[in-house]
Parts: sequence; C-alpha cells; structure tokens
Amino acid sequence: MTASRAEAWDRLARGTFDVLVIGGGIIGSRIAFDAARAGLSVALVDAGDFGGATSSGSSKLIHGGFRYLPMGDLGLVWESQHERRALMGHVAPHLVRRMPMVLAAYRGGPTSPAVAAAGVLAYGALCGFRGTGVGFRRARAAEQLVPSLRTDGITVCGLFDEGQTNDARLVLATIKAAAGLGATVLNHARVIGLDRPRDRLASASVQGRDGEGFVEVRFRYVINASVHGSTRSGPWRTRRASRWCV
Repeated sequence: MTASRAEAWDRLARGTFDVLVIGGGIIGSRIAFDAARAGLSVALVDAGDFGGATSSGSSKLIHGGFRYLPMGDLGLVWESQHERRALMGHVAPHLVRRMPMVLAAYRGGPTSPAVAAAGVLAYGALCGFRGTGVGFRRARAAEQLVPSLRTDGITVCGLFDEGQTNDARLVLATIKAAAGLGATVLNHARVIGLDRPRDRLASASVQGRDGEGFVEVRFRYVINASVHGSTRSGPWRTRRASRWCV
C-alpha cells in the first residue's frame, strides 16, 4: 500500500462515519462530495477502480435533453439544460466541451420537415436560446460540419449543441473534490457484509486487496451506489437497501 492508501485504510478502521457510500461511480462520488460539503463525515469505497464500471461506459455525452422532446417531457429538457450549463460553466469546464449536433430531415423520411423544424425551435425556446447553438443551416454548410452527411433530399437541417466529456475523468475529479473536503475514499475495497445490531451503530465488513485483509467500518447511514449485475446500476435498485437509508 502507498502511504495515502494506508492512511485511508487506517481511517476506515478507526473512524465512525455519518455516511458510508458504496460505489465510486459518478452518482456515488457526487453523493460523497455533497455529503462532505454539508459537513458530514463520509467514507466512500469501491470494489474496483473509481469510475471503472457503468461510469466509464457511457455515451460520453452531457446532453441537453433534445431526445426527451418526442416524449413531451419538457421538464426533463429544462433540467438537462440546467445541468449541462452548470457543468460547462463552473463545475467542470475543463472536462466538458461543446459538441455541435446536426439534425437532418429528408424528403420521404420518417420525420417531416415541419416536425424537425418545430423540434429544433422548441428546444431552443425551452432553453432560452442560452448556449444551445440552436439554428438552421443550408445543406452545404452542414456538410462542412459533417463531411459524410448525405445532402441529397435534405428538407431541413437543424443545428444545436450538446456537451461531451471524459466520463471517467469527471468521476475522478469529483472523488478528488470529495476527498479534499475530508471524505475518506478507497478503491479496491469490497463490501462483503452489512450488519446493524439493535441500538448500535451499523457496520460494514470491507475486504481490501491481497495482503490488506478485512476491516469493520462503522457508520450511521449507508447509500448503495454500486453496480449490480451486468446491466443495471445500484442507484436504480436502492429499494433493496432502503431500510439502511433512513
């Protein structure tokens, strides 16, 4: 173990934490950050690498909610835009950048010109046209942005901005910020058991890497933000652990 890892391992063994977060992906890391910022004592453990599971296999997009328009979920479009502006503006401007997107509608295609144009305009209106890059382009101008774009038969060509990020780096930056606020963070530390005796603090059995053994981590509340199985992540299955999240 390096010195910093040894210190984290020792703090897990000796400390009592307000919150134990299991899973160091983007959700777990943000929970740890917000809890530490609120003044709580926080421990964050991950069985593998931080950001090494679901949070390293995303689309890399920080989307503004355009895809929610066909569903009529206007509130989610607004929320997505708000979060994207926050990330690009002050949370992680060094890790999130603009990515122009072209929406082309073709003669005889599944999307009519009127619907495509209305979608682009509605998207811009919902976002207040702030930092969205919303507009229309002629086919030849759009081709300069997307050289492989087929221009024959284009009826409408809309343009709007999305965001792109390095998802794993964004997770690591969030974990570093949580640690900077006092959170104890440790990867390659697997939770293999939880126990909550009556009228006593709960505890978790945490197994480290080869040669590190086990440690009992004492906590008041636990949040499961880990990966379950191969397709679903812990935040979508928190009901199983709801009795721990009082």
